[in-house]
Amino acid sequence: MTNVQKSRFTKKLSLTTKAISFVLLASYGTLSHGEVLNSQTPITPQDMVKLMKAGVDSTWSEVPNKIEDYTAVATVEFADKGFKHIRLRIANDSPTAVFTFLDEQIQDALDNGMIPIIANQSHTFEDNPTESTQAAWVQWWEDIAVHYKDYPYELMFDLIVEIAASSPLSDEPINQLNEAYEQAVTAIRGTGGKNDERIVIFSAHKRSDPTRMDQLDIPTAGNDYLIGEFHEGYASGPSTDPTNPHYYWDGGAAEITLMTERADAAVAWSVDTGIPIWEGAWMAGNYNKGDDYDNARQIAFVKDFVGVLNDRNIPHAVNATKKFYDVSINEWTTLEPVADAIIALVPADIVEQIIFSDDFESGTLSDWAVSGVSGDATLSSAFEGSYGAKLTNTSRMKTTISTAAYSAATLSFSVKTNGLDSGESLKAEYSIDGGSLFITLGETTVSEWEDYSFTLPSDALGLDNLVIKLVLKANKNSENAYIDNVIITGE
Repeated sequence: MTNVQKSRFTKKLSLTTKAISFVLLASYGTLSHGEVLNSQTPITPQDMVKLMKAGVDSTWSEVPNKIEDYTAVATVEFADKGFKHIRLRIANDSPTAVFTFLDEQIQDALDNGMIPIIANQSHTFEDNPTESTQAAWVQWWEDIAVHYKDYPYELMFDLIVEIAASSPLSDEPINQLNEAYEQAVTAIRGTGGKNDERIVIFSAHKRSDPTRMDQLDIPTAGNDYLIGEFHEGYASGPSTDPTNPHYYWDGGAAEITLMTERADAAVAWSVDTGIPIWEGAWMAGNYNKGDDYDNARQIAFVKDFVGVLNDRNIPHAVNATKKFYDVSINEWTTLEPVADAIIALVPADIVEQIIFSDDFESGTLSDWAVSGVSGDATLSSAFEGSYGAKLTNTSRMKTTISTAAYSAATLSFSVKTNGLDSGESLKAEYSIDGGSLFITLGETTVSEWEDYSFTLPSDALGLDNLVIKLVLKANKNSENAYIDNVIITGE
């Protein structure tokens, strides 16, 4: 998958407004429980994982007595504590029955600044994956998607909570699982409303094993609005058995290595596919398998485990609400200090800085070195405002910036081309050696205005002299590229 994320809607923001929006987005995660989530603009997966931070898996959407006991007070308590998303696990195969309580719980999350995720337990399909149960599972998602198609873009769909290692869906090769994901995503996208650009989450087999994510096929209807889910294996908590791959006791080097190896496997898949990742379920103690960890040792595990995730900028959801909060009496349990420890590790908001911007309204390319046949700022080349850049035939425009202070950076611009033949294109390139060798970020031949965004790779970061170049490769003076609103941001 390319790291080019093409906008599927025409932006009408000025360059100044776009710059302000970056700052607003960066501060989005600081919402208090009283602020409402109601985005009517698609949220890219890359931006969503920055907003998710720490979340929690819910049992009040899954367990009958918890569903009955639930009130909005519970959501407010978790939002007030600092949790930014909630995974609403559903164990009911009847969408109609689900709507009676899920509508309320989703709206409570949105109203209190928590990103809601609908997650299907999928037990009938998982335990007995026949053609019939698969069709019913796809239909469940289609019914859910129709019902929530006009909900804000913060609402996400998580296709399967976790596939057991014993499930036939975990049998390799995972052809049926990939087929099911393909069918479900296609069905969701076909329901209209906001669902064409709503984020869908999918995970690997054998308990969402990150080392097996490379066996996943990317759904063809993903539309670049996908997040990959993985579980490090701590969904039921760490183990006190030294021979267990999820062993944890005192945070020794070998125990941390067990965590980092699986997290790095997920990161490698993300880098390879361009799809952001999320740790969807973990526990701080083995509550259901001996309950051997006191609060102090759980907090130590939290610091080590969440530290591994934070070092890799991976959001996560702890499992589960009932361990920390008694919804029947609306009071925190004795594990509240563990919840506090999780929130204490939420990383501070990273404010994106504008490294470079040019809307060409000066009427010149004074910030660029131009070479080739022709490059200029003209009145007929603008996407917005009066002026835009125009490249003709084979021409180049390049600028030098510093990424020395940044651990991430993005190049964005609006572009269209005219009259290009097969094999000709506008390319975005970068050079880390002052301009001797250029590496291609991506290319386009679009004939109508579109917005493009390229994530700069790691070798382009931490440099005093990074060269960014836009180059048109053509062979006629009637062949052109028009460029506007160039923005390079860093964080």
